[in-house]
Amino acid sequence: MDGFAAAYPESLHILGRDNGAGPKAVRWPSNVVPVFLLPYSPEFNPIERLRRDLKDQLADFSAQTLDALSEVVCSIIHHYIPATLQSLTSFADFVRAVDTAQKALYV
Repeated sequence: MDGFAAAYPESLHILGRDNGAGPKAVRWPSNVVPVFLLPYSPEFNPIERLRRDLKDQLADFSAQTLDALSEVVCSIIHHYIPATLQSLTSFADFVRAVDTAQKALYV
């Protein structure tokens, strides 16, 4: 995490955590803020909405090989544009959590 924070020192980075297993005592770099998601609430995890969209796009695809599936998945991912990603991952509860975390840093 230190390497990531050092690579982008001028940015504030919000890291969504699911409260699952993992190290509990973490030293967070000053420009990395954890946002802990509610237990058993995948609907609050932005990546779940992206995963759902990807899964929906693959619903009618029947892969004959792992390589064929990989090609289709890569094609879908490469066609995502920033506006689509933002619409899938930016929703009110998460934006509020990020805003709260950001304000707490600069108080």
